[in-house]
Amino acid sequence: MLKFFSLCVLAVAVGYCSVLYWPGIFFNNRFERGNFIMVSRSPIPDSAGSFAEKASYKLKTSQLSAEGQTFEVYAAASAGEYAFFAPFCRKDYACLHPLKDIIFMAPADFEKGLVASPLNSQNFLSLEKLLAREAVQLQIRREMTPLSYILADNWKKDGYAEHVASLGDYEPYSIDICRGDPASDPERAPYLYRLAVEYMMAEDKLSALDFIATDLSAGPAIKILKSRSCK
Repeated sequence: MLKFFSLCVLAVAVGYCSVLYWPGIFFNNRFERGNFIMVSRSPIPDSAGSFAEKASYKLKTSQLSAEGQTFEVYAAASAGEYAFFAPFCRKDYACLHPLKDIIFMAPADFEKGLVASPLNSQNFLSLEKLLAREAVQLQIRREMTPLSYILADNWKKDGYAEHVASLGDYEPYSIDICRGDPASDPERAPYLYRLAVEYMMAEDKLSALDFIATDLSAGPAIKILKSRSCK
């Protein structure tokens, strides 16, 4: 009996891992626009196209941008579907598949261009910004060796992705940097890391990849930026 139960558990585990590795067999609707191929279990409306095009425009400013780049995005229809197909990033609006060059995204309102937080359906993030941000993360991973990417500090990858994704967005007042720090205010961490990345890349005259590969801390840069804006 125990052996039969163990075999059943093993079969379920193997089946689930297979689904996670080949999610495309369950997502049969494709929508292509700009640099993005959005895949879903139900048709994606044409309204998603304008947001994909805006995200593609932002990607052109990335140092890692290249002609013909495409990014495959799996759009979940519900929080439950997102948790099932992307258990490795169920707390985030979106994330990269750990083994494949695909992006998983939480449920989106393609008419309004908003993506709902899987933890709180009342919180939203701009679809175009999310697409651009995750695409930059994938650009970085494609350009680095697997080990180098894993060892690189997340704040640098997140900060550079936020830098590209924020093109043309509302620019917060400089005083906003005075409100907390990344550790105490995770919601504002991408913004603070973006400022640190922009400052340090300009000061050290480093390319994006060189900056990400260099052993640096965000603390000193954020401290300098705060000293300029905070009383």
